[in-house]
Amino acid sequence: MAGNNKNANNKILGYKCALYSMALFLLAIAQSTFFAKINLFGATPDLLLGATLAIAMHDDQRASSIAGIVAGFFYYALSGGSPLYIIFAFLCGYTFFSISEKAFSKNLPSFLALGAIIYAAKAAFNLIVLYFSASSFDPVNAMVKILIPEFISSLFFSSLSYLVFYPLSRIFNSKSSKRKDYIYK
Repeated sequence: MAGNNKNANNKILGYKCALYSMALFLLAIAQSTFFAKINLFGATPDLLLGATLAIAMHDDQRASSIAGIVAGFFYYALSGGSPLYIIFAFLCGYTFFSISEKAFSKNLPSFLALGAIIYAAKAAFNLIVLYFSASSFDPVNAMVKILIPEFISSLFFSSLSYLVFYPLSRIFNSKSSKRKDYIYK
């Protein structure tokens, strides 16, 4: 009987990951086309990392880790950045599940607070990648022209990721979830 329950859980995980992957793919297309042209704060927002955080807040650690890998792959494939971003996105999904589980409510303000942390970590990651990959590197110029505008635009638009992935996580978690999911509490 326990084996049937494990198989059922793995099947549900497969369905969740397939659904999340399709949604992440559509979000990646929107990020690399529509949002790349908007350029509201001088940079293209990273919606995929926000989606990984939304999944981490409202689903389990395996699903958020897999979503991080998928989001990292789509980001790398469509933006041409560092392949290390795949590992970074995986670690964000894995780590932020634990942080959101223990220290934050499952609502939009908490999502934005965690988003500020995750996008600051991404800015630090990008600064390190730029330092090792650029032949001439000016950290102040990189911060002012690239990293700070990307941080602001990503945090501003990441609420869209939350509003998309919150209902998706409820599809599979509505009956069996022990976590309390609220948009506002």
